[in-house]
This record gives sequence, structure tokens and C-alpha cells, in this order.
Amino acid sequence: MGEKQEQFGVRAIVAKAAKDKAFRTQLETEPKVAIEKAFGVELPKDLEIKLHQNSAHVLNLVLPQMPPEGLRTVSDADLQQVAGGLRSSGGTWESSLTVCKTASLVCP
Repeated sequence: MGEKQEQFGVRAIVAKAAKDKAFRTQLETEPKVAIEKAFGVELPKDLEIKLHQNSAHVLNLVLPQMPPEGLRTVSDADLQQVAGGLRSSGGTWESSLTVCKTASLVCP
């Protein structure tokens, strides 16, 4: 990954395809090559990319991969414990980093 590398993901790829006709054309015929070239990344050799285009009469829906059977889900409470969020403690807001007064919520 070189100097040309940009942060990329589905949104960045779609945004670039909407603005850059040459990129879109290559994306339609060689999606992996187009993404690697445009974003300066190397994608896994075994990664298959399928491109689908919506039209006036076709709407493509993409479903996320199902998690493996028996995979433990994370509760909201568990998520808050590891996310470093704020919690109220008798008039102050505490985080794992610092304590803030509720009057201003400005931390030192």
C-alpha cells in the first residue's frame, strides 16, 4: 500500500464511481483491478467482487453474511463497557479517561 492509498469502503467506491466515468467503466469489467488501482490497495486473491447496478425497474438488495451458528452477541451494556462511553456518577460524568462536571461538560 503506497502513498496513493486512500481510506476505502463500499461508500467510497460508489462515490468515486458516481464521479469518475473511467473508474466506473473499469469497475464494471474488472472490479478488483479498478479498486486496487484507484485506492492503492491489494485485495485478497480469493476475494470475488460482484457488481450489480440498480435501474428504474431493478433494485438490488445486499444482505450481510450470517454470523456463524452459536456466535455470542454483544449486549448494549457490554458494548458500553468496552466503548469508553460516559456514565453518570452523582452529578459528574465519568469516562475511562477523565471526569467532567455536568454544568459545562468541558473536560480539563
